[in-house]
Amino acid sequence: MESKKIYFLLIVLVIIIFSGCVISVVVSDRKAPEITLGEAGMVSEYSDDMDTSELLAGVTAYDDRDGDVTDSVTVLNVLVLDNGEYIKVTYAAKDSHNNVAQKSAKIKYSGSKSFINVSVTEDDSEVQTQETTTEKETVPQETTTAGPDLTQPGGSGTPVKIDQEKVKTTGVPQIELKYTDYVIKAGDSFGTVEALDMVNSTLDDKEGVSNRIVINGIGNVNTNRVGEYQLVYSVSDTDGNRSEAQTLTLHVIE
Repeated sequence: MESKKIYFLLIVLVIIIFSGCVISVVVSDRKAPEITLGEAGMVSEYSDDMDTSELLAGVTAYDDRDGDVTDSVTVLNVLVLDNGEYIKVTYAAKDSHNNVAQKSAKIKYSGSKSFINVSVTEDDSEVQTQETTTEKETVPQETTTAGPDLTQPGGSGTPVKIDQEKVKTTGVPQIELKYTDYVIKAGDSFGTVEALDMVNSTLDDKEGVSNRIVINGIGNVNTNRVGEYQLVYSVSDTDGNRSEAQTLTLHVIE
């Protein structure tokens, strides 16, 4: 009789332990990978004849669940700092659950550009968004040329829309812009306030994230100089999950 009680207790104990294992397995992964800089082989100086992909040398990433995710590391943005002697390189990495991490490094710059375009590969498309692949609106004109009208001040283009179901499924926030292109005349004002006004909405599965918007490239904008400036937008939640980047091209015309 005593042996039966002991046997029964052992069965109950096994069931409890097994149930605990199942619960731990189904917990969702909300932690982004960790990016490590400064490893051997990292670029110490960048020049205009180099490709931005060379900035990936020596940069690694590790995820608690996926292990080594260095293959997912991309150069998200490159900013030429005010004195022109250094660049700020922002790296991004993601895991299999689309948790995205970002980290920046300051690197000596021996070039003369005020803006550096980032090289984009097909593998980078989910982490790094340059110009959206959505077709731009055709401006009604007596011409066969399609695309935004970049001769008049104002916004145009169709940005990537927020996927509410994806936000609920992945727990990663998203950001939606009003336009893909915005035109101002040289001398007009365009700073952080105007840049934030380009955001149409943000969405997170837990809470509002509108106060956690990051705009890379705003420091490079010179409204007195005719040209194109790329502003890269992203947003993060309190758990460290960061959205995919969305890009607005600011056109300064005469």
